[in-house]
Amino acid sequence: MIWLIASLIGGIAFKAWAVILLVVAYLVSRKSRDLALLIYFFYGVLLIGEIHVRDFISYESLKALVIIVPSIPVLREILSGAELKIKFNLLQLIGVVVLAAGLLYEHLLLVGTALLIAGEKRLSFRALRDVAVGTILLLSMLWIVKTKYPYLYTPENQVSIVTGFTILLILKEIRNLRKVKFELRIKS
Repeated sequence: MIWLIASLIGGIAFKAWAVILLVVAYLVSRKSRDLALLIYFFYGVLLIGEIHVRDFISYESLKALVIIVPSIPVLREILSGAELKIKFNLLQLIGVVVLAAGLLYEHLLLVGTALLIAGEKRLSFRALRDVAVGTILLLSMLWIVKTKYPYLYTPENQVSIVTGFTILLILKEIRNLRKVKFELRIKS
């Protein structure tokens, strides 16, 4: 539920009112996950209309991350049927306080989101390290293309570079997964 609060704060700060659908989806998920996923889908569709990013290396893209990043764990909570109890650690509590302060000074929203991610128990240090290194490499690549080859720095090429790095990061993470043997048991 901590991520739902973070999504709401980010949405209110940047006037992306589609985040209200996350609350509806979260509450509906107690009765019907299918309906909650449908509401989450409409949240994504409406959010696309409210967020406009012209350049990946811009303040606009950071604002979009403040809204989009907390939305992904909310989807995980919707799918897993997480309880309505608010569970958080000290780092996440500080992150929520910083996010709330971000309503007054919007630059704090980025710091609050980073604190929430760092306080996530389900993420290992290796995963956080890989994401941080991948993000630095991605931004470096975009910056090099923007400064050295401005004629190549088009929205299409930006999307291609980001998609490529995302796919490489996902492939790196899933290569360490162990194979699971599934058995079908039929009771008669």
